[in-house]
Amino acid sequence: MIRLSILIIFLAISFFVHGQQWLQQNQYFHNEVVINPAVAGAKDCGSFGISVRKQWLGLDQSPLSQTAFFQIELGKKSGIGVVAFNDISGAAKYRGAEFQYSHHVFKTSSSILALGLSAKIQHYRFDETDFMPEIYEDPALTYTEMKNSLVDAAFGAFYRTGAFDIGLGAHNLLSTLAGLDPFDILKRHYFIHSSYEYATKRWILTPSILLKSTENLAFSFDVSVKLLLRKHFLTGLNYRRGDGVDIMLGFEKSKWLMAYSYGLVLSNLRMHNIGSHEIFIGYRFCKESKFNGKRRLVPCAKY
Repeated sequence: MIRLSILIIFLAISFFVHGQQWLQQNQYFHNEVVINPAVAGAKDCGSFGISVRKQWLGLDQSPLSQTAFFQIELGKKSGIGVVAFNDISGAAKYRGAEFQYSHHVFKTSSSILALGLSAKIQHYRFDETDFMPEIYEDPALTYTEMKNSLVDAAFGAFYRTGAFDIGLGAHNLLSTLAGLDPFDILKRHYFIHSSYEYATKRWILTPSILLKSTENLAFSFDVSVKLLLRKHFLTGLNYRRGDGVDIMLGFEKSKWLMAYSYGLVLSNLRMHNIGSHEIFIGYRFCKESKFNGKRRLVPCAKY
């Protein structure tokens, strides 16, 4: 059993270092600024939030992802955003921050087209000193600690008209070196996200999709639907290709949102864990405008 656990963790680490190299989040629709810098300041209201995701509960050293973000409109034609992240997957650890700027190419009362750029600073660490294999003199292990600080960039585009929106995010554009191994470079990642709101007086239904790909054509997607009832009660379902299904429940009040999701694993790891958990807490703040000489709040879009 110990040998099996070590094998699973090693495969997860290998996937993290050589594979997607990206934070796993199923509530991406609450913080799209994490995958697309053009979203910063492009959704009428500013917001900040935090999310924590623990994957594969019950498996020793399973992945843990923590994210915090802030985004707001700056003037009439731009927006800024900041994203901080901490991602731990066994011996591999990433932490850092991303600084975003978004330019609104055109903006009307119902439509907007925005282009965004971001600079990312992150620290990579791979530590083999805590490994406890059954064979101590394992030639595959060096029992050393590798560290590296990285600088990278991202580009994004976002378009919204009425209840429909679509966006594109491209990350790791510089393909910087992650570790000491020349093959451990950060692969370029591409995201396309889109959603549509069906609204009535009592509920808002929002289906959405997230397409994910790397430069070596490793493709995946998420299909989600969320339902806001009576302006307060939130529920949702997310399917991630070949990986799992997540069930979400949340509550929204006074521009605050708290949401929890539980993930059922559908891959071969399902026999070795009891699921994944993710918590999101966020707040929206709306700008003021003048109407007939009086101040009023601009209505905020929903999460």
